[in-house]
Amino acid sequence: MPAPATFQTPPTAIPEPPAFPTLMETQSPDAYLQAGFWDTWGIWIMLAAILLAVAIAVIVLIRRKGRTPAVPLTPAETAIRDITALRETHPTLRQAAVEFSLLLRKYLVGETKDPALYETQQEFNRRADALTALPSELQTPTRDLLDRMAALKYEPDTPENDSLVNELADDTVQLINDIEDDARRTKEETDLVVKKPAARSNQR
Repeated sequence: MPAPATFQTPPTAIPEPPAFPTLMETQSPDAYLQAGFWDTWGIWIMLAAILLAVAIAVIVLIRRKGRTPAVPLTPAETAIRDITALRETHPTLRQAAVEFSLLLRKYLVGETKDPALYETQQEFNRRADALTALPSELQTPTRDLLDRMAALKYEPDTPENDSLVNELADDTVQLINDIEDDARRTKEETDLVVKKPAARSNQR
């Protein structure tokens, strides 16, 4: 009698491992975008960029036009500003005398075209036409102040000189204001004289 046949289970099939992309496989950036993306949105992106650039240009132009140009300072305003700034630094008497003299001379060049800035005090005093652009009542105070500054350049520096520095600054500012006031009055009188003949000719 033959032996009974034994049941054998079929061999289990081993599944194939999933395929992973290798490092050598590269993807184009276009593959991550849906087909037709630039065809649909490209024109809108370009329009938005153009509008943004135009808006920025308009804003810049408006801001530039809105800025009022700074009014240049007159020679008197410049001199007084510089004198005040120098006073606040608490200079020595010698330094104050030198700097205040230069600032006053620079003002005279700008206001009256007097070349005092380019001369020594001795040359200034010897020049016959020095300060002739100023009215006679202001020539002597101006000359005296410049002479005083020239003398103070050789004074020794002491703690008591602070009051002299302030006094020198005040005198310089006051002299500049006096010259400006006289120039303003002269201009007003000149304008009045010019207007009177014009008014008479209009009446005729």
